[in-house]
Amino acid sequence: MEDSPSLQRYHRTRARVDLLNRLTYKPECKGIWLNILEISDHYVIKLELSVKCSDSGEPIRTHYSQEYTKEVYEALTEKELLAEIRRIIILTETHEVDEWLKLDGIKIFDPHSTPSPESR
Repeated sequence: MEDSPSLQRYHRTRARVDLLNRLTYKPECKGIWLNILEISDHYVIKLELSVKCSDSGEPIRTHYSQEYTKEVYEALTEKELLAEIRRIIILTETHEVDEWLKLDGIKIFDPHSTPSPESR
């Protein structure tokens, strides 16, 4: 007998939570938080990293979120989900590069006021 769709979804969600709990990222990163949120008709993968502020040096959390329709998210294989998480980490790290890359103490690409070089 085949599981009901809701039970299949529960098992798939449980497997993805277990997968997230097994992920690690570079040792100097003091914290990585990955969440997959189901919000009405879509899903959000949210990444938060604990980093130092490029201006004050104080610890802060930087974050990036990506939204997916239910159809797209639920069709992701484990490998595709990991690829998406990798892509989100790369986008977050690119933001951090733009925060820290300075010429004479001035940010060259301020990620909060100018498009990143990739979007030009």
